Amino acid sequence: MAIRGIFLFFSEKISQSPLEPYDSKSHVEKVSNLKDNFKKRFKDFNEIAIVAKFVVSPFMEIDIQQFVTSVTQNFSEDIAATEIEVIAFQNDLALKSLVSNTKCIWPSASKDKYSVVLH
Repeated sequence: MAIRGIFLFFSEKISQSPLEPYDSKSHVEKVSNLKDNFKKRFKDFNEIAIVAKFVVSPFMEIDIQQFVTSVTQNFSEDIAATEIEVIAFQNDLALKSLVSNTKCIWPSASKDKYSVVLH
């Protein structure tokens, strides 16, 4: 609804007479506010980006400290348990061997063995 209102605001300003002086200050302010609002609303996506990368490709090389920090801050998991489990998961030869045969290895991972990762 707020966006629809902003578009109405812009359309009113754009439909002004071409002879009137154009003041872009209000438009710049509105776009700046939209940009700030967007950053606030989608801030969480940046914080968990490394987690999303791990979910898509769990055997790629990741910065373990950055990953663990993201998991512990956003999902309330134990730091040491998360770190150990991710390293064990990435070194699990049985799971690695499934990568070439299946598109998704997650259903094959043991929930008992990887309780943090599969939480």
